[in-house]
Amino acid sequence: MLKHKLTKMKQEEEGNYRFYGVMIVCTANFQNTFGEETLELIKESMNMILKQERHPDYLQVFTYNGIKFYAISDYSWDTPLKEIQDVTGMELPVVTFLLPEDY
Repeated sequence: MLKHKLTKMKQEEEGNYRFYGVMIVCTANFQNTFGEETLELIKESMNMILKQERHPDYLQVFTYNGIKFYAISDYSWDTPLKEIQDVTGMELPVVTFLLPEDY
């Protein structure tokens, strides 16, 4: 359970980006910043995206304990699986969690 309140900011525009059936990664800076709460924070953030956004944009913005962070989906539903496989080595698109300074 998270120790502080997680807030998802309103997305700027609608999109068609993948936030389920994905591989999730985070930067070392993100993990170092959030420490033992990293996995729970990612899980809760993903749940918020899936519950709140019917048409998620590639960039989702959050704040937690006064720290802003992003969840970025690299692939839309229109991206061919072959293109994803060429980049990732598998047919799983990637969502990356990072801090603004990692962007």
